[in-house]
Amino acid sequence: AAAVAGAGAVAAARMGTLHGRRRRVFGGLSPRQIALPRGPLRSLTLRRLSPADGPARYLALLAQLSVAPEMKPHVFEAQLRRVSSSDLLAVLVAAPAGGGEIVACGTLIAERRVLRPSDGWCQHQPLTAHIEDVVVDEKLRGSGIGKQLIRCLLEIAAEAGCDTASLNCTPDNAAFYERCGLHRGDADGLALYF
Repeated sequence: AAAVAGAGAVAAARMGTLHGRRRRVFGGLSPRQIALPRGPLRSLTLRRLSPADGPARYLALLAQLSVAPEMKPHVFEAQLRRVSSSDLLAVLVAAPAGGGEIVACGTLIAERRVLRPSDGWCQHQPLTAHIEDVVVDEKLRGSGIGKQLIRCLLEIAAEAGCDTASLNCTPDNAAFYERCGLHRGDADGLALYF
């Protein structure tokens, strides 16, 4: 099922240009604190994935969602450098505020759309955000981390100037994302994996 956060949810935070230059979409992203209502953790820090996280824990989280290949640390670091060089992509992780292993992750991808030019009052080309690879460690599910993670990802997308956000999920997970404020789109998501 495809889920979408509409323009009303994100349009209020549109960004234009800064002194005639194109603004970096996710370039200036700062860590955020996430307060949790229940569970063993009360506060998390949402931040960019870093080489210090190492591939083992990040890939173990992703393996709870899909197939995640093994990766040597130097390959992980090189791949992370390549991915981090794009201001249109942010791989985010959540870890206990006092330090510790990452317990959740999510990826934001911004797309500049050709078919939606500037609308006159806004000097930038609208963006849409795609949310990918959202995982909360299975031992911590039900503690509110997932809902807070999605809330933060949507806020970051809105602050970056996205006027919509979408994600694809299994029908079993659609109700969770609807509780997070997304709604079913006009069409089911389709994919082809190579």
